[in-house]
Amino acid sequence: MINEKYEGILEEIEKDLYEDLISCLKTEEIDLVCLNKAPLSIQYGVIKDKEILYFYDKQK
Repeated sequence: MINEKYEGILEEIEKDLYEDLISCLKTEEIDLVCLNKAPLSIQYGVIKDKEILYFYDKQK
C-alpha cells in the first residue's frame, strides 16, 4: 500500500509521465497503469496481455 502522504506526489508524477508519453509517441491511445494501486484482476491482465515498456524491481 502506498503511504497517503505520497499519494499527491505520485499522482502528479503519473500525470507528467502520461503527458510526456503522449508527446513522445504522438498518440493519446495509451493506458498507464500503476500496478501497485491496481486491483489484482487488472494486474494480471496487464502482465498477461500487454507489452511492458519499463520494469523496475527494487529487490534486485
